[in-house]
Amino acid sequence: MSTINAQNYGDGTDSVPASAVLQGTAKAWVNFDGTGTVAVRDSYNVSGLTDNGTGDYTVSYSNAFANNDYAPHVTIKYESSGFGSVTASIRRVSNALTTGSSRFECFFGSSDYDCEIVSVTSRGDLA
Repeated sequence: MSTINAQNYGDGTDSVPASAVLQGTAKAWVNFDGTGTVAVRDSYNVSGLTDNGTGDYTVSYSNAFANNDYAPHVTIKYESSGFGSVTASIRRVSNALTTGSSRFECFFGSSDYDCEIVSVTSRGDLA
């Protein structure tokens, strides 16, 4: 097994296995504006973005994951001139996690909202 040596400011003897670094690395990520016409700001290993309706998005991956046990993490921010800045919540749509895409909804209270800042980071093994 390969190792990557990391300097410890105390004695310099610590090392991290390369597999730990590779396993913890994001295999796909995207930052997009979910209001109006959905627009990707920047991304890695993301082939497309679908606006399924108000606050309902699907992120498609360029390279699929090995199985649907990967871990997507989504952060969102809903901004409105009436409420100032509000952090909304997210929920995953039932059976929406496949090897090639993740689908989720942004909501505040009991209503779906288009969010201005949406970031999705996915970790797992690629196929």
